[in-house]
Order: sequence, then C-alpha cells, then structure tokens
Amino acid sequence: MGFMDEVMANYKDAPKVGEKVKGKVVSIENQKTIKLDIGCFTEGTMHLEYFTKDPNVESFEGLVNVGDEIECEVAKVDEQHSLILLSRQDELKLEAFNEIKEALAEGKTIEACVTKDVNNRGYILTYKGISLFMPKSQSPKDVKLKSNINVLVLDVDNEKMKAVVSAKAIQHLEYLKKKEEALEGINVGDTLNGVVTKVENYAAFVKCGDVSGMIKAKDVAHEFVDVQKVLKVGDEVSVKVLSKENGKLLFSRKALIDSPYQAFAKAHNIGDKVKGKVSNKLAFGLLLELAPNLKGLLHRSEYSYNPNDNLASRVIIGDELEVAILSMDEKDEKINLSIKALMDNPWERVEAQVGDIVKAKVIGTNKGGVEVATELGVDGFIPKSEALSYDDRNKEVSAFFAKDDEVEAKIIEIDPKQWRMVLSIRKINEDKARADLEKYNDSEEVSTNVGDKLK
Repeated sequence: MGFMDEVMANYKDAPKVGEKVKGKVVSIENQKTIKLDIGCFTEGTMHLEYFTKDPNVESFEGLVNVGDEIECEVAKVDEQHSLILLSRQDELKLEAFNEIKEALAEGKTIEACVTKDVNNRGYILTYKGISLFMPKSQSPKDVKLKSNINVLVLDVDNEKMKAVVSAKAIQHLEYLKKKEEALEGINVGDTLNGVVTKVENYAAFVKCGDVSGMIKAKDVAHEFVDVQKVLKVGDEVSVKVLSKENGKLLFSRKALIDSPYQAFAKAHNIGDKVKGKVSNKLAFGLLLELAPNLKGLLHRSEYSYNPNDNLASRVIIGDELEVAILSMDEKDEKINLSIKALMDNPWERVEAQVGDIVKAKVIGTNKGGVEVATELGVDGFIPKSEALSYDDRNKEVSAFFAKDDEVEAKIIEIDPKQWRMVLSIRKINEDKARADLEKYNDSEEVSTNVGDKLK
C-alpha cells in the first residue's frame, strides 16, 4: 500500500449534508473564518455567521482558540473542489430558543424582525432563526415589514420551538411603571384634575394623568343623583383622593363642592330673616326646607313668646314661614330657627298686679268666657263665671258681649311667663255694690243718731 493510500485510509469518507460532526480548530483565517479538522479528506470551513448570530460579534478572535473542539453539522460538501462547509445552525437555534424561554421567565424583552403579514391575523417575526407569532391584537398600529421591534414573550411551544410575542404588552408594562411612579407621588387628601373616561349607574371613572380612579355614586354629589345624568365621558373634573389601597384610587367629587349647608352658611348670618317651607311635623317642632336638600329646625319653644301658642296645629306641610336664623352648627351642619326672634314680647313691658283694674276691648266669646285685648298691650281672659252675674250664670256669654265692646275688669290672676291674665267684671260689680252698701249703712247710722237727738 502506497503512502497516499495509507493517508486516505486514515480518513473517513466524505460526510453527508446535515450530518453531525465534531471538529478541532486548526486555524483562524481573516478573523471571520476558521478551519476545523473533522477527520476527512479535507478540512472543514466555518464562517462567522454560521457560528453565531450575535450582531455584536465581529470576529473569531477571542471567541475560539486553535485546538478547541466544536460540535457542528455539515452544511455543504463539494468533493470536486475539496470543500466542506460547516455550521452550528442547530446549536444556534437551540441557544436562541433558550434565550426566548429565559426572556419569558424573567419578563425581559427581545428584539425580533417582522418578516410576514399573516392575513391580518397577525405577523410572523424571527429571532435568531426562531419563528415568532405576534397576534394582531398585540401588534402596534405602525408595524412595518423587515423592521426590528421589541417584543415581550407571552408563550412558548417547546416541541415546535416557536413562541407567541406581544409589542403592546411592552406598552402596558411601561404604562404600569408610569402608573406606579405616579401613584407614589399621590397621597390621600390630594386634589387632582382629570377627565371622565367611563360612566356607570354606580360610579364614574376618571383618568388623572398616568393614574385612574373611581368616584362612587355616593361621592359624586352631596345629594342622591343619577351619575349618568350628572357626569359624561369627556367631562373635566376635580377630585379629592379618598383612599389609595392596592394600587387603586377612590375619588370624591362632592368633597370639593360646597354642601347645601356650606353654601347656605356662606350666604347667611345668624339673625338673618329667611323663608322656609314646612316639610315635616315633629313632636318637638317643625322642619323647614330652606333650600334643596337643606332643612332647619323650628323648635316649638321658638314658635312664639306665648308658651301656649301651638303653631303646628295652624300650618300644613308646604306652608311657607318667615323665620330668623337662631344658630348654625358647622360640625353637624344643623340650623336652628326661630319665629319668636322676629316678634316683640309685650309681656316684658307689663307692670300690673292682682287687683288692678284695666280697660279692655272684647276680641271674641266662647262657652268658657270672653277673650279681651287689654290696655296693657296683652290679651286676657274673663271666665264666664267672672263675666256674668249670679242670676245670669245659665245664659250664653255671647248674649251680653259683642266684639269690640269696651269693658273694665279686675285682674284676679297674672303670670307673665305663661302669658296668662285672668280678669273679672263680676268682682268690679261686687266691689261697687259693697261700696254702695257700706255708704248706705253709713248714712243710716247718721239718720238714726239725729232722730234720737230730736226726741
């Protein structure tokens, strides 16, 4: 056997395309090509682009060394020209797919090239030889073929070495990051300006810059309102932050709006005259509606200076009364009212006592007696027993007194605190009769004494 025959016997037959081989680096040529001994009739050749897909790698220098063993596959065989091209394509795809899986696990983005529009269902992208699918719903509006875009891996198929990706998910992550940063700068009690983005019957949703929140129906206004009638999408509103829990914001619109009480208190002072409609009758007074959703209390003690005045019996729901503001409680938003404060108290000027005789004018009569207005400026009452004589006690009072009749009567009972004055005409008549009798008796005694002297 000759020398060449022995040499050839030590080498394998020419490998086939696709066959896996292991080669030892024997030389590095022009930085982008290496030669490998694969135990064949000629050395294998591998170009840089078949060794790595990393665009940042520009040379084999420092990447491999002479003597390194590399597992690869045969990409092309040309025996005529003694050429065998080698590639790490499968290894590169596996490495790339592992990078994709790592990106999924860590939530990292990868840069891929858009290669095909799939009938408006989405786009095919490639990443270092791996096919990726980006659904239309996950695609930005300005996708261009042959352009590189950053995407987030949503899912992987290990068997087919494919993956589903999204560009919009990145936008969402960026939004969440901005939202988180914005939330950090917001505190409960802050006032924000925003735009209504959605309205339901139970709440309105407002976007304030990079954050959004909800206004519950009860926080839209101080009174009960139909949210969908008060707020519309696109309305600009100012809101107060009520809570900030688990990244969710609750807003209040009413917190920045004067309550019916606050609006009333700004426009009125204690002592002001106002008008209100009777809205309810209570055991201790009347509730008056002073403005929509605002009521004040007119306590029965403030009806009049007259403790016997029963105003509630003379009014009905809806009647309008003029009252004075007695007090306003900012903390509890309560308003107390008074009619008495608008009145003059004539009893404060009365200087009279039991036994005084006063002139009076008849106001009216009833079965019990006679009502009169006295010259003292206050009203009084003459009971039937004090208005008629003993002989007339069974007759009607109205037969003896008419409205506007002028009479004189004696005070037999007086109580200014209770606005009470009881008078008597009978006692005046009895006093006159007693005086006449005493005068008569005195004259009889004189006559008797004179006669005795003439005897």
